[in-house]
Amino acid sequence: MSKILYVVFNSENIRKNKKQKILEICNNLNPDNITPNPTEVEAWKNIKYGINNPVQKFMQEEGSVLFGQAFGSVTNWSEVRGKVPDGNFALFRTNSTHLEVVSDVVGTKSIWYYKDEEKFIVSTSQRAIVDYIGNFEFNEDVIPWMLTNGILGPGNSWDTRLKLLEPDSSLLLNFSNWELKKEVQEPQFKANKCGIKENIQNLKSILNSTFKELNLDYSLWKLSLSGGYDSRGNLLLLPKEDTNGHKLRTLTWGRKDSENKQGSDAQVAQQLANKFNLPHSYLELEETDENFEIIFNRFLKNGEGRIDHIGGYLDGFKIWKKLFETGTGGIIRGDEVFGSYDYISEFHMKKFIGVSVYSDYQNLASIPYFQSLGQKLPDRYKRMEYESFAQWRDRLYETCYVPLRLSALSDLKENYVEQINPLLSRQIINAVRKLPDELRTDKKAWKSIVNQDSPNIPFANSSSTTSVQNVIKGKEVVDLIMLELTTDLAKEIFPEEFRSYLLNSLVPENTDKKMSADLFEKIKNLIPKTFKRKILKRTFTPNMDISVLNFRAFLILRMVKLFRQEQ
Repeated sequence: MSKILYVVFNSENIRKNKKQKILEICNNLNPDNITPNPTEVEAWKNIKYGINNPVQKFMQEEGSVLFGQAFGSVTNWSEVRGKVPDGNFALFRTNSTHLEVVSDVVGTKSIWYYKDEEKFIVSTSQRAIVDYIGNFEFNEDVIPWMLTNGILGPGNSWDTRLKLLEPDSSLLLNFSNWELKKEVQEPQFKANKCGIKENIQNLKSILNSTFKELNLDYSLWKLSLSGGYDSRGNLLLLPKEDTNGHKLRTLTWGRKDSENKQGSDAQVAQQLANKFNLPHSYLELEETDENFEIIFNRFLKNGEGRIDHIGGYLDGFKIWKKLFETGTGGIIRGDEVFGSYDYISEFHMKKFIGVSVYSDYQNLASIPYFQSLGQKLPDRYKRMEYESFAQWRDRLYETCYVPLRLSALSDLKENYVEQINPLLSRQIINAVRKLPDELRTDKKAWKSIVNQDSPNIPFANSSSTTSVQNVIKGKEVVDLIMLELTTDLAKEIFPEEFRSYLLNSLVPENTDKKMSADLFEKIKNLIPKTFKRKILKRTFTPNMDISVLNFRAFLILRMVKLFRQEQ
């Protein structure tokens, strides 16, 4: 999906002749490897907004926009303070006295905002807001979170003045007094008194009704299909034809050598598509003749440096370029919140979700620079007295993992295609919150439902994408990182002692001789789960891979440079 830049002006004089500025800013958000669709710029009273590279139609009505996808029938969606639709969206609705901005139940579309005496700016892009303001104020609070987790951290943005709207929230602007009022709905986990079978059947019933109401046009949408439970669940729940007789189309992407590899995502996906007689395509992560400098700059611009997961984009976004240019309007994804793993420790849970702090790592805890940063987990994300570990884990998954990690990954693709996650329906999520802990742990209820209707095709045991470790330890990347850490900007951002620590650890490795990710996964899968847990509990030492730390420091420097250059 594209991005939206939405501006409300506090006076008639201020809002004049701003259409061109919004147009230019939105055009600057377009990827450099496609010829985008024309930017749409609209005006209504004291409001102007722009949408870059629109690939699908959005619901719009007199200054109100439902930017994303609603599930099922939608009525009165533009009524301020009215009922909030179900779906994946950023919702802007206005009347003569107020503007209301609404995030969906788990914040699948990140909404950033800024306010001064003249204007109120809301956008799904940080770059767009900073460009409109005209200058950049670096937020140093992102440093420890990016270094320890590879994301910006809870509530953080690259600019100190930008705020992130929480999931399931409403932000109300009063035009008369120019004041903001925010309401946040915190997730509540409260198990019902139903038995296991009844709980699973209730969840299955809600899943079926939600998917029945989607009514997607399969000439525009394709299902992302891998070898795991979530995409297979989507496949089982979705009608195999739409109301116009178009068949559901599926696709998978990965390395060239994965398509016919036994047990890979690619091979399992093809078997599933064949079983249901659906047209399937496999997109190869082709090598590109572009150097890493170009790939990394595109990665930063498309995703705004919100996450360090570059492994799936080493083709220079060729896959997403191809999908856009062949008329794919959107991808159906399988992101969900049915629960999470039975982690062996609190550290493993926090690391996976993205809320670990430097003191969780033995090798970082002793570094003076980290100690000076004073990184702490905000109180609202700490475990409450009344919460079981599983409730805390799943609350963090909804309030941190989805809006901070999954939303950041979506940002990387959404300048090319729209995305929809039917499993992140409010109805489904509310049902999951009523499950007992045991049915959410390891996603037992969800896996039971998928297993009930699944054909006898094994689940995948290896990935079809490249491990990021094999990239960031290579000579080309190490040379880029080393060069960046010696710049004046690096000297400005990081103290000398910390830069020396990073530079001294920069040694390129011959990644061709390292154990492949596939082989490592196969070996892990041969070891019984209970035995692996025992080994990890006894031998695990929480240390940060220094090559990852170097790459994240590099990302910080490049993102600050990008923001400054665009002003």
